[in-house]
Amino acid sequence: MSDVETSIDLDALLEKFPWETPLHIFRIEEAKRCAEGFGKWLKSQRPEPEVVARRQRRLLFRDMGGHYWAVAPGGDDWFVQRNGKWQVDRPHGMLEGPDMARDFLDDGRPPFSAGREPPAATDESGPPKDVTLSGYVNRMRWIYNDYVGGTLNSTDARLLLRQHIIADVNAVLWNVGCRSGKWYRFDGENWQPSDMAPEVDETASPASIDEKTRVARQAATLLFFASGADILPEEVAEPWAPPEDLPEAFASPIETDTCLNCGASLTPEQRFCPQCGTKRGTSPEPALTCVTCGALLKPGNRFCTNCGAAVS
Repeated sequence: MSDVETSIDLDALLEKFPWETPLHIFRIEEAKRCAEGFGKWLKSQRPEPEVVARRQRRLLFRDMGGHYWAVAPGGDDWFVQRNGKWQVDRPHGMLEGPDMARDFLDDGRPPFSAGREPPAATDESGPPKDVTLSGYVNRMRWIYNDYVGGTLNSTDARLLLRQHIIADVNAVLWNVGCRSGKWYRFDGENWQPSDMAPEVDETASPASIDEKTRVARQAATLLFFASGADILPEEVAEPWAPPEDLPEAFASPIETDTCLNCGASLTPEQRFCPQCGTKRGTSPEPALTCVTCGALLKPGNRFCTNCGAAVS
């Protein structure tokens, strides 16, 4: 093992490649809790502004109508972008957003998702070679519904769905659209929707497939992968393309204050200035000057150190 420890800034990576962002379905209350956790993280960690800006993008969401939403740290203020502008509003229903937002759910309460696992490959709704066509469709829809229900994120659901593809008796490849439940037929270049289901021998076992059929299926599979087409005719989620800008109210998410004496920045928990020791919110005393020569005097001086005049 290398002694060099490396780390990947996922926020920076996904900022560059947003379409690779694993998405999760949130209820409004769950998204609000993410924002509350983000606010706690800000106060406890005091991160650099560039880190804040990147991680704040985890608090961007999308409703089922395709509008993007932003929630302020703390979860009280919501904004929606319409016609290229952010507006104050309140979301309704379910929201789609970065799965990493759930990293801020640190309040001890479980997320809303049930957390059940997808069916194993050996059960009655397993791989296509072992099930009926209706069972195959049900399994694909089952996985997609687990994404919609918040049990799986989009990446996990996609990985499960990509494990399946079906070949008919003529070695033509078919698959099911996870969102529509409709059949698609591969035409050698792309997936084409079909009103018909594939013709398959549901009683055949892998051992009973003759050599001619086996070779034909292998050739069809090679042709498919050479085409560059995706295994999925329908994506689990629409491409994630949130606005680059954030609401102006997000410009300074970290609560700051300044010392009234020296102007140094103060964090919410600091009661005294770390630079000059002045108590927070206390105005400096007026400067003392010698009435004779105008020199500055320090508190407690009985005589001017410049001209020797007595301080009255």
